[in-house]
Amino acid sequence: MPHPAPGDIHIATSKTNNAYLIDDDDGLTLVDVGSGKAVDVLLRTMTELGRDPADPNRIVLTHAHPDHVKGAPALREHTSALASAAGCGRPCSQ
Repeated sequence: MPHPAPGDIHIATSKTNNAYLIDDDDGLTLVDVGSGKAVDVLLRTMTELGRDPADPNRIVLTHAHPDHVKGAPALREHTSALASAAGCGRPCSQ
């Protein structure tokens, strides 16, 4: 898995879609979580990295295309993460 910057992990959720896991002082953040099918890939990757899939405390969605957001509701079932979307200006419930 490539690391674009220290603490950032690129995760290919399909042949054409990507997510990022950011590990910083505030905890784990998932960026653009992909389609509903991507959830298993993200959970498995976090486990392979030695992280608990419940660890992320934020899900950031850069825009509302289905290939970026469809996995958010399922991921929220596995985490206590708040989801927010660009332009939303506040945590979004789903």
